Amino acid sequence: MKNLILLLLLIGAACGVYFIALPAWNRIAELRAQIAEVDNVRTRIEEVRDQRDKLVDRFNAVDANALRRLDKMFPTSISQEEVYVFFEEIARRTGMGMKTLALTPDSGAAKTPDRKAMQFRVSVSGPYSNVRVFLNTVENNIRLMDITAIDVVAKPDGGFDVNMQGLMYYGGK
Repeated sequence: MKNLILLLLLIGAACGVYFIALPAWNRIAELRAQIAEVDNVRTRIEEVRDQRDKLVDRFNAVDANALRRLDKMFPTSISQEEVYVFFEEIARRTGMGMKTLALTPDSGAAKTPDRKAMQFRVSVSGPYSNVRVFLNTVENNIRLMDITAIDVVAKPDGGFDVNMQGLMYYGGK
């Protein structure tokens, strides 16, 4: 009888371990795995936060004058009026007479999510020395643009007509 009770207790203990302790142990193992995942995510979040803080510090360290220059070079948006003023100012400073300026906003050329282009065609006229200054000014200006064609034609009065076309880039977001 003692052996029977001992055997029943042993079977009960084995069943208890199998039905109660083993599922609890498996659940503990699952929770440990979840805790490890949470720790990994927390570590990654801390790394991203540190990286963000470094980038914010770098951005704040940039001189306001440099930010204005960058916005002039590659503005986030551009209006046709700004382009007209841009070319009128260059023509005025170089002593050239503005004949025509045609713009095609949001031309499909070089269009990506981060970059759009406005196509332009400009015609100016003036003496040779002013043509050189005009082309040099366009070449060395800060605005990001590609000149795709330049046509210089001599006029009978000794002046020159300059026809230029190209793309002026700006941000697309």
